[in-house]
Amino acid sequence: MNIYVVKSFSLRLLYDEINKITNDSSNVVRMNMDECSIIDLINECSYYSLIKEHKYVIANNFKINKDNLKLEDYINNPNNDTTLILISDLIDKRSTLYKTLSNNVKIIIIDEIKDLNNKIFSYCKSNNIEIEYSAINKLLENNINNYDLVLNEIDKI
Repeated sequence: MNIYVVKSFSLRLLYDEINKITNDSSNVVRMNMDECSIIDLINECSYYSLIKEHKYVIANNFKINKDNLKLEDYINNPNNDTTLILISDLIDKRSTLYKTLSNNVKIIIIDEIKDLNNKIFSYCKSNNIEIEYSAINKLLENNINNYDLVLNEIDKI
């Protein structure tokens, strides 16, 4: 599958998901959809490489709404040498674009982590940091249950 829609509550989890998709490739093009048009995005995805290198196009701040209906043509006939990753904060499931996307692309929604304490404990263990669950609870309490802020505090250790 060459097209992904990703929505996440955490920047770290979002970047981890993008790295899984791109496999740390060097041929990554990032576009901010607040500054670029949908036509620019489609053109970038449609270009073919002369050396047959796979390209990853990441579109930040993509909005799934009626303004981006022009993307439907590309979704139905994508460039096989390009992987398109659409990062969205808000997904309007009522839009016709979402219906087209849900049938043709992989949608990854990371809303929340059900077991936040264990995820943080695993992160600490992978970084050779010993921590008790009571300390994790205190970190969560002091960082308004924000996963990114807790990991930033742990990284300072």
